[in-house]
Amino acid sequence: GAEVENLEGDWNPGRLVVFEFPSIDDIRRWYEADEYQPLLALRERTANTTLSIVEGV
Repeated sequence: GAEVENLEGDWNPGRLVVFEFPSIDDIRRWYEADEYQPLLALRERTANTTLSIVEGV
């Protein structure tokens, strides 16, 4: 991805990925889906991540 520049604070993600979902309920269904759990476990073992929901962006 492109370079991320903070104007305030010390957050330095290195990489930023944005997903768009129709609703917060859809995000939660995706995140909690049985099919996603093996990928979530892999991501948690291999990467240092922060996952946030931002409504209306």
